[in-house]
Amino acid sequence: MKIVTVIPLVRGIKKELTYFAKADPGLGRIVIVPTRKKFIEALVIDVKDLREHKSAVKISEFGLRKIQELKGAPIWDKAFFESCRRASKYFAHPLGEIIATFLPKNFLDARHKLALGKEYLASKSDFRAEKLVLQTLLDDRIDFYKTFIRESFAKKSSVFFVLPRLADIEFFAKRLSFGLEPYTFCLHGKLTPKKQIEIYNKIMTTDHPVLVFGTGSFLFLPRPDLKIFILEKEASDEYRTVANNLDVRIFVEILAEERNAKLILADTILRLETIEGVNQGLFSEVLPMNFRLAALPEIIHQEKFSILELPTFKMIQENQSGQTFLFALRKGLATLIICHDCQTPVICEKCSRPLILAGERERTFVCHSCRETRSAGEKCANCLGWNLVPLGIGAERVYGEVKKDFPDRSIILFEKEKDINNFFETPGAILIGGENALALLKDRVNSSAVISFDTLWNIPDFRMNEKIIQILIELLEKTKKKTVIQTRHDLEIKENLLDFVREEQSLRKKYGYPPFTRLIEIIMREDNRAKKITEEFEKWAPEEWRFGRKLTLVIRVPTEDWNGKKVVPDLWEKLINLPPDIRVIVQ
Repeated sequence: MKIVTVIPLVRGIKKELTYFAKADPGLGRIVIVPTRKKFIEALVIDVKDLREHKSAVKISEFGLRKIQELKGAPIWDKAFFESCRRASKYFAHPLGEIIATFLPKNFLDARHKLALGKEYLASKSDFRAEKLVLQTLLDDRIDFYKTFIRESFAKKSSVFFVLPRLADIEFFAKRLSFGLEPYTFCLHGKLTPKKQIEIYNKIMTTDHPVLVFGTGSFLFLPRPDLKIFILEKEASDEYRTVANNLDVRIFVEILAEERNAKLILADTILRLETIEGVNQGLFSEVLPMNFRLAALPEIIHQEKFSILELPTFKMIQENQSGQTFLFALRKGLATLIICHDCQTPVICEKCSRPLILAGERERTFVCHSCRETRSAGEKCANCLGWNLVPLGIGAERVYGEVKKDFPDRSIILFEKEKDINNFFETPGAILIGGENALALLKDRVNSSAVISFDTLWNIPDFRMNEKIIQILIELLEKTKKKTVIQTRHDLEIKENLLDFVREEQSLRKKYGYPPFTRLIEIIMREDNRAKKITEEFEKWAPEEWRFGRKLTLVIRVPTEDWNGKKVVPDLWEKLINLPPDIRVIVQ
């Protein structure tokens, strides 16, 4: 006898439901179940043995009803749902939420239109499951992929390139699909649901091995010969989902294990967590890891801030016909607001990210992540003082200054993707933008400059030094000739980044940060129940951090006790049963 958990496939019922069945219906199976006075279709997401949970069923306030009917073969494979179950453990999020993140609703709604995979493809696949890393320069990685993809096709294995955003999909697809166009497919959220279903069906029915470029939302593809996952730009923080802070990289690693597939994590410089995994023997190297940069920037150490220092001004002036990209950390007039009295940053109440100062006449605080807008006349959330100080130079202020200095040039302030196209089509154009604009650059620019990103060091984040290096690496990779960095910080960049990596690893080990310790954050409003919840976790000695009206409990757990294969059972039980408005983030 089995206890079966399902997700209803009808509107109006959002919660998971539980039934019993005589035999295991199979994960991913569509079933008919009774609810109230009617029967509905539902998706099987979990199956447990009744004998293991007999006591819980006996004391339940309601009786379990029986599944009435099985409908056809499972659309998605068991490995995907097992991966979701393991991810639910790791992230301490409900199983239904994990599945909803990695299986878009439009595919559930269109389940009757989906083509089934061809099982015979799996038996032809000739591969060896491995966990590998590829740390080398971008051009070298592309050269490797061109050969590797064709070798994989010869072994009857399909390849899935996992990428953080649409611009990356377009970049890699353009460079790697030459000669393979009939077997190359791109899946991303900008496609209409109808187009996504159409591409999905082509992928599932193509007899030849396929090359898929997609975001993490499409990892559910159940094609039997999909035995190779390449996760590119592995260090990108875009792999964390905005809605619930799930890390796509962790899910890919779990899925590759469940599918007995080959996994390659690749970037110019990988995350410190992954590099430490190599040191511990968890990953093997495709090529010896390279820590050298292809070029070095010119660093201008500023004593008094100027939007355009003389070397930067001359670089732009000399680049009359080529494109110039000016990196300004965020939009607005200032990139960070802090209290001058207690040094507390002004953060978004929804997503806990720093707010910027925007508006020429009516000043407002704006969150670039969720677009929350607040009055700039508010008090400090920590000490209730009025002494809020704007720091950093926003893109709008840079735009105004550059417009004065170069009135005859085309100056573009990045807002939408079409601005990138206009930029590359206009000789001598100057583009001003932040990380989003940098990621969307489809080709290399002649010259580039970091106007100001010093406020990044004011953000309390143990990964900030790593993030700064990643921004600079991407800027260097997308610049043909010269890159200038303006900073008041004591910044030094060497051609070999191995010393930087070792120093960061040493500091993280000393202070108990990942990859040497797993951090579990519990974020809640500091209200009447906060004290009670804090007491429930006393056993694990949580650190308490307060930002305004929010309380964050930080629990440190050894990585060997909390990973993709095991968790601390009693701690997980308390985390999974927290009220839904309390956020849990596992790092």
